[in-house]
Amino acid sequence: MYSVGRLGFPEGEWDDEEDHRGWCDEKTGLMCMVKRNYFGTFCGYVRIPYHHPLFRVDYTHSKVSELDPHGGITYAGSVMPGTNQSDEAWWWLGFDCNHSFDLAPAGVGGCRDGMPYRNLEYVTEEVTRLASNLIPSPYEKGKRE
Repeated sequence: MYSVGRLGFPEGEWDDEEDHRGWCDEKTGLMCMVKRNYFGTFCGYVRIPYHHPLFRVDYTHSKVSELDPHGGITYAGSVMPGTNQSDEAWWWLGFDCNHSFDLAPAGVGGCRDGMPYRNLEYVTEEVTRLASNLIPSPYEKGKRE
């Protein structure tokens, strides 16, 4: 079971949350994942197959930045986030909730106090929305730049 050491995290709504959630999105069939990082904030990811138009497209590419989950896409790669496992038939796209406008449990008492904490439910919804936005239109199927 994946968990993050919480030594130094003050008490908060994160105390009763899981550190990891994975599922297959019912509407898209895409694998989705949420993981807490060592700052205590969540990162969200969606796995796409090799035939997807965004397979192996870097997160800085304009087509990827158009997806616009919370804070924008900040990860693209074949390595499953949080592991060293790589599978060349899959590509992960992800985002994080550790921006200057997010509260990080490891940083409570610092300059981000008063910012909202992006909880597990919020990030799960953002990942699901990202998965929906990754389903290409019939026009784009098979089209790659």
